[in-house]
Amino acid sequence: MAGSASLVNVVETIRIAVAPVFLLTGLGALLSVTTGRLARVIDRARVLGGKARQDHLAIERVELGLIPKRIRLINGSILFAALSALAVCLVIVLLFVSSLIDLHIGIAVALTFIVSMLLLMGALISFIAEIRVALSVLYVATETLAEEQAGLP
Repeated sequence: MAGSASLVNVVETIRIAVAPVFLLTGLGALLSVTTGRLARVIDRARVLGGKARQDHLAIERVELGLIPKRIRLINGSILFAALSALAVCLVIVLLFVSSLIDLHIGIAVALTFIVSMLLLMGALISFIAEIRVALSVLYVATETLAEEQAGLP
């Protein structure tokens, strides 16, 4: 009878652990997007470092100057997302440990989950900040092109 009760506990724990697993899937998608953006920023830095078009020199200087900031923000987002994923993994481990050896560690599970959510918030804030920095280059380019067109006869 004790073996079946243990199996019931494991099955129940698996059921409870499904929600954090979905969170891990979302964090994996966020990591995929942020690493893709990092690769594009690095590629753009290589392009801008290798050539300078005289007609767009001011825009390219602004963009090149923002690349280190963008890289820092993306790296921050990746770090926060990865730490959040690790915290979610720890939640799942704690759930199973609690179930298997009948520990009452609900507070530890809750606190670890809260930490995971705070780290996820940090990842998203950093991601949004990087997008805003990237868009600022577009605003500069649009303004510069509008000024150039206004000066044409």
